[in-house]
Amino acid sequence: IDTSGSISDSMIQRAYSEIKGAVDQLGNKFEGYIVFCDHLTYDLQPFCEETDLSKIIPKGGGGNDFGGNIRDVLEAMKDEPPECMIFITDGYDTFPDESVTKGIPFLWLITNTDVEPPWGKVARLTAED
Repeated sequence: IDTSGSISDSMIQRAYSEIKGAVDQLGNKFEGYIVFCDHLTYDLQPFCEETDLSKIIPKGGGGNDFGGNIRDVLEAMKDEPPECMIFITDGYDTFPDESVTKGIPFLWLITNTDVEPPWGKVARLTAED
């Protein structure tokens, strides 16, 4: 989850709501890690149920580094790479080359209609949703 300076508290809350919705819908079949990132990449926080989500506190507030964030997550998970990655963001940064994903399926969940990532799947998380 992007926690750079351009991300509001309501956007972060909306990201949590989307993750909670997936957990509620899929139950114990859905598990993963939440990673907060701005120009830094913060600790991977595991979750598999709603109570886990309520314990995870956002960190960040600086600039962005999408490429560095993706590289950091994949390095932290090198022994057990993720099946996919979902990056919840407003998209206001320079997009790295797709090769940074090392072939892992990638979804950009963008909080506006202004930004169009050059690669990966894209879904919109707007106020009208």
